[in-house]
Amino acid sequence: GPGSAGEALVAHPDVDAITFTGESSTGKAIMAAASRTLKRVSFELGGKNPALVFADCDLDAAVAGTLRSVFSNCGQICLCTERIYVERAIFPEFAARVAAGARALRLGDPYAADTEMGPLISAAHRDKVEGYLALARSEGAQTLCGGGRAEVAGFDGGYWLQPTVWTGLGDDARCCRE
Repeated sequence: GPGSAGEALVAHPDVDAITFTGESSTGKAIMAAASRTLKRVSFELGGKNPALVFADCDLDAAVAGTLRSVFSNCGQICLCTERIYVERAIFPEFAARVAAGARALRLGDPYAADTEMGPLISAAHRDKVEGYLALARSEGAQTLCGGGRAEVAGFDGGYWLQPTVWTGLGDDARCCRE
């Protein structure tokens, strides 16, 4: 924003190129500022990171990889998988196994070696995610596991949500676009 370090870097004549990962409106502002001096840019903006799972896959590896790619850092990494397309022939088993794996994730201290998922970063972010959970339900999602706040012993007041897996949303669902 105005007066920020980012704005100063984008506008500085000694900066030859810019790379940015984040939301689209910030990317547009950076692009506009960079265009004044024809700086090279590389953006990753607002991606929805789909995964594809085919019937001839190694199902154990696909489930394990999916759990990692969805729930790493509580899903708060720009590269985390946000939607999964699964070939019909294996969909029921794949979905059941991913849901079972999500239910089994150990929530806890992010610094502890045995923790598999920590809290969300802030109350505001937790509230935003809860809003999308409610939106998904209103758009017809069927929840296979999770979907609400989690209680984690020793971490009262943290920003915990249950690992959540749902099915049944079409490509036109708002949850699949935002």
